[in-house]
Amino acid sequence: MELRSSGDRLRITSRPDNPTKVFIGENVSLTWSYYQPSHVTLSKVVFGISVAVNKIEPKLVTVNGSNGFPDVNEDYKPIVSWAGNLTAYLAVFVLHDVQLKDGNKFFGITFDVGLLYNNIRNRVQLQVQAKHPPRITFVTRPPPVRMGQNVSLNCTASSLLSSNVTWSKDGKVLASGIFVAVYTLTNITDKAWGCFWCVARNSDGRTEENVRLKVLPESPTILNTIKTVNNANWTLRWSTIYSEGHLVKLYTVWHRVVHVTNNMTREEPWLQENITGSMYHKELTADTSYVFAVTAWNKWGESLLERGKMLSITTDFQARTIKKMVSTEPRTSVSPSDSSNKHDSSENTKAILYGVITAALCILFLAFMVSYCFRRTRNRRNQNNNRNIELSGLGTTAFSFTSSQDDITSETAQETANEAGSVILV
Repeated sequence: MELRSSGDRLRITSRPDNPTKVFIGENVSLTWSYYQPSHVTLSKVVFGISVAVNKIEPKLVTVNGSNGFPDVNEDYKPIVSWAGNLTAYLAVFVLHDVQLKDGNKFFGITFDVGLLYNNIRNRVQLQVQAKHPPRITFVTRPPPVRMGQNVSLNCTASSLLSSNVTWSKDGKVLASGIFVAVYTLTNITDKAWGCFWCVARNSDGRTEENVRLKVLPESPTILNTIKTVNNANWTLRWSTIYSEGHLVKLYTVWHRVVHVTNNMTREEPWLQENITGSMYHKELTADTSYVFAVTAWNKWGESLLERGKMLSITTDFQARTIKKMVSTEPRTSVSPSDSSNKHDSSENTKAILYGVITAALCILFLAFMVSYCFRRTRNRRNQNNNRNIELSGLGTTAFSFTSSQDDITSETAQETANEAGSVILV
């Protein structure tokens, strides 16, 4: 049974554009809004590929009409999703990452309202277009530039669509053009360094590239003003330099001797010394002319050796007289390796001297121990001899005493015999 009044049945009130245009790789939302009378029960909403006016195959998403829960086909989950709200009478399906193969397909929707009413159907065609954003084909990338130089930045883009190209820095547009933009910097200063952006735009998108302008530091100004030097100990001073917002710490001092004879000038080759700081000490030679120059360094390189910032000086003092012993042997130049060898030789000599002293002390200690042992042995031997002598003396005394007693006895007996007129033989 079908109700005749259109106000008494479900109907679609808005639908997607037909055809719906989309670019490759983009997402597209297909939105239908509808009117649902209170006495009409929505059973389900089906969305899928419409192979015919009344046929959807395959079904991509089926939404339950009573609770609004979507059931997405497992094979199509990566490319389609439900984004609608049935309580608000909105059916929204999102196609993700549309590709060229999806072009010219029809996508259909069916509102299933049961057996009492006819189902409501609609379908739209999808047109997939290729994007043509601009592509930057050339951009100038200059090497490090010096102060006072000129440089032009060129940016060229290509596209099937008209594209606007601009140069900008710190958000400020400096130059623009159709497909080509050129920005020229003249008499470059230290403030010109930094990133410059080339941006190409059209209705399909934008492309950008950045170029870093690297500016070398300027050479410092020498502060010495006296050109006749009366002392051998001399100090060169120069102004401090800032480059790209940072204080320069590394400098190179250039110096060479100039010979002037018979109105002829001969300059010796430059000698260079790297210095951290803003002064340089040098021992000058008497009656000699010098030329000095200073260059500065940053992370991009060295400043220009400028003749206008060079200093020429002449020494005016007597040469120092130093007495030295004259050797008949040929002199050899001293190099850092010779100094190192001398240092090593000195260390070896010290090591040998310490070894000799240690050995001598060991020998003296051994001699002392031998002498001590010998004296101790001799003392023991003398003590033993003295003891033996004492023992021998005691034996002789006893013997003498015994003999004396015998002699006394004999003498007494002889005297008795004499008195008796007898002779006693001993």
